[in-house]
Amino acid sequence: EEERVRQAKMAEEAKATRWAKVAKEHKAVNKIMKPEALTTQQMLQSQKATAKRVLEKSLGSAKRAVLASAFNLWVAHFEKVRTVKADKQMKKLKQQKRDQLMGFVDR
Repeated sequence: EEERVRQAKMAEEAKATRWAKVAKEHKAVNKIMKPEALTTQQMLQSQKATAKRVLEKSLGSAKRAVLASAFNLWVAHFEKVRTVKADKQMKKLKQQKRDQLMGFVDR
């Protein structure tokens, strides 16, 4: 029984020693990697900001193109409506002149 307890204590101490060694190695790795990680993080933030600006610029260009297209369509529609109205008025005037001429000829 005593032997079993002693072996359990030794195993527990060995486990604690392994964890202490892992923690120490982890701290050493962190000390080495931290500056590199910070540099990488700064680079990623810079790339993210650049990508955001490019996207905003692209979306702005697309927005202007859509607005220009919509305006051009509206102008074309307006011109067509104006032309149709002018054609109707011209036909009406021609008909009135014909009617006047026919009335003059009849007299």
